[in-house]
Amino acid sequence: MLNSISSWSHEQQLNILIINSYHQDYPWTLGQNKAFKKHIKKQLPYANIKFTTENLNTKQVAPTEEYHQSFINYFHVKYRQNLPDLIYVTDDNATNFVIEHIKDIHHYANVPIVFSGVNNLQLFEKYTKPSNITGVFEFKNLESNVALLKKLNVQFNSVLWVGDGGTSDSEITKQSKQVKQKYPNINIKRIAHNQLSQLLHLINEQPPAPIIITSVGKLKDNSGSLVSPEQTINALAETKRLILVTEDGYFLKNNNPILGGYLTTSTSQGKVAAKLAAQTIHQQSADNIPPFNEAPVELVIDWLLLDKLNLSLPEKLNASARILNKPQPFLAKNSRKMIWLISSLLIIFLFGLIISISLNRQKRLVIKKQTTDPLTGLTNRIGLAQAIKDIKCPVIALLDINDFNALSNFYGPITADAIIIKLANYLRSNLLSNVSLFHISHDQFVLVIDRHGTDININDIVANIITHFKQHDLIEQGIKIRISLSAGISSIDSKSPLIEANAALAYAKNKHEHFVTYKKNDRIAKQQHQNILWAQKLRKALSEKRVQPFYQAIVNNKTGKATKVEALVRLINEDNSVVSPFFFLDAAKKSHQYEELTHTVLMQSIKAIENNEMTVSVNFTVEDTQNIKTFALLKELVTTHRCGNRVIIELTESEGIENYQQAVDFIKDVKQLGCKVAIDDFGTGYSNFMHIVSLNADILKIDGSIIQAILTDNNAEVIVKTLVTFAKQLGMETVAEFVDSQEILDKVTELDVDYSQGFYLSKPEPEIIPSPLSYFPLSEN
Repeated sequence: MLNSISSWSHEQQLNILIINSYHQDYPWTLGQNKAFKKHIKKQLPYANIKFTTENLNTKQVAPTEEYHQSFINYFHVKYRQNLPDLIYVTDDNATNFVIEHIKDIHHYANVPIVFSGVNNLQLFEKYTKPSNITGVFEFKNLESNVALLKKLNVQFNSVLWVGDGGTSDSEITKQSKQVKQKYPNINIKRIAHNQLSQLLHLINEQPPAPIIITSVGKLKDNSGSLVSPEQTINALAETKRLILVTEDGYFLKNNNPILGGYLTTSTSQGKVAAKLAAQTIHQQSADNIPPFNEAPVELVIDWLLLDKLNLSLPEKLNASARILNKPQPFLAKNSRKMIWLISSLLIIFLFGLIISISLNRQKRLVIKKQTTDPLTGLTNRIGLAQAIKDIKCPVIALLDINDFNALSNFYGPITADAIIIKLANYLRSNLLSNVSLFHISHDQFVLVIDRHGTDININDIVANIITHFKQHDLIEQGIKIRISLSAGISSIDSKSPLIEANAALAYAKNKHEHFVTYKKNDRIAKQQHQNILWAQKLRKALSEKRVQPFYQAIVNNKTGKATKVEALVRLINEDNSVVSPFFFLDAAKKSHQYEELTHTVLMQSIKAIENNEMTVSVNFTVEDTQNIKTFALLKELVTTHRCGNRVIIELTESEGIENYQQAVDFIKDVKQLGCKVAIDDFGTGYSNFMHIVSLNADILKIDGSIIQAILTDNNAEVIVKTLVTFAKQLGMETVAEFVDSQEILDKVTELDVDYSQGFYLSKPEPEIIPSPLSYFPLSEN
């Protein structure tokens, strides 16, 4: 199925599907994923790799056969028309799932699989050796950690192996026989339980002895909720015992109570897996690539705790160990004071020289500093504004580095700065003398020519620059980095060239074109004119209170009654015609009126339910969840009107969530106000079962495009069935969107969807009906 790596190019896509046993932000999973992605890109620098991630989340949901079958249906529908080129799985549960279930599906039979983080060293004894699979086992060396206690001269007669009793813990504990044979005089006792309080009770019953933690990721509290690794480690520290660990995820950043140990690191797991994946792609198969039986381990020691316990690390170990919190030498420790002292002396010494500099020179230096970009030495935005004024007929090209923020996040800010400098140097060296160059923001450069008295074609210059960087890499510290550029060019007789170039650049990026030239009366100008027109209309409508929510009923499929409505923003024209947000929402965002728009809808919607029994659902975008003022207003409104239990916040799922933890925190804060949270448009865009399991929302709204296809497309029916099953297992309600006929209403009711919403039942209205009405007759049965 795979192409030879020599045939891969940036125009072709290498699809890698990642399946995790746990959720993506679990530290062990996160470390493997980051390392794998980083090193597979290094191994295959010319491949255009697309990663897709699915999470079984077996820390929270037991991997039952019913659970697995639901995922199989989900995978079958989602990927059968778009098979991945390679599957990367992390940890035992996901690996077992793939071998037992995914490999049985005919069209997955030839997809190679690479695993990491698997504790079961007898994996291929449990299954008949599956074809096209390799990986790296997670071997946690308990014997080395017992030996470490002896080398540190710790006085002990027994050792407690502490774990949660789960799959990883059980596999690690199989080493006990080997370790007991090597240390017959040491009482090695296993302590395991999946409930934290019971585990602590069992430990406290034992005499004083060091603890070696095997795996405690599945511990739960008395209510059955998962306990975070930080809570677990702090609780174990209260037993006053010396603690060693076998993986890096258990170290705490602050007040760390762990001495250290020989660790299997998530980074090494992902790195080795990436190497095996690259070999698999090169050889077009994983059949002849043996798995790694022992992943690299690293000795890590916390110096502060070592010193506190009055222990010393032997010289041989000190040379190879990674030491945390080690005190700095005097000069390094006091470097800031030394720098401050030297700087102070230099300032005093130079003060006499500075006062002798002429006022004219001072003025020139200040102006130059204000108009010069410190990174590249080029003239900045302030200098550009003055240059445009001084040129008789300026034409400018605005060059933008595509996805520069992602590049900076991946390589780091130092490398990102180096890329900017290299690009600046290339442009400076290759532009004609009568083309001026400016650097106006971190990822944007401007070329300026004067059309008066020159025949230079700036379009040709821009085309050559973009083509050059399509064909040539920038090299930084031996790493080849490919950048791509987009550009917008102003018209030849523009009075506002920078505004025109910005509009042309935005259009080029939106249409995925290399560069676009602004022309009056063309589609760019018309779009810009429409944006300005709607921004002005919206500003006036907001000031005259002509922006309001319309309310669409959400009908209970069992009772036929509506106790909930969704607030949908509308603009009322001066002639009383109603305008959909399709026309003005983008203008609201670009003209910085979106916050006011959200606040207007929020205030009116909550006021509308003050004197009735209805529950109102208000849409929030990702930007809304990150806006402190918006959350503060929500809190004030639901507290004042005491209606938190009748407010639902809908998050638009298809927009995607870049900062996953931020979304989880927002939902937690909203639910503390008594509000419920709905995931809107589920089934499109960034759809992932991780959202259902981990975001802890209350309501799942199934996307209308799926609902409208449910009568004619069997795949749509399978997806709805799967979503309803998952939602009910997690205690969530489901809502079918775009219900526009009796036939669709009957079908979603048959599939046990809880609520329906659509024009067949109710169109958006400017007022909320004060009491529930029946929207369709109840069945006689």
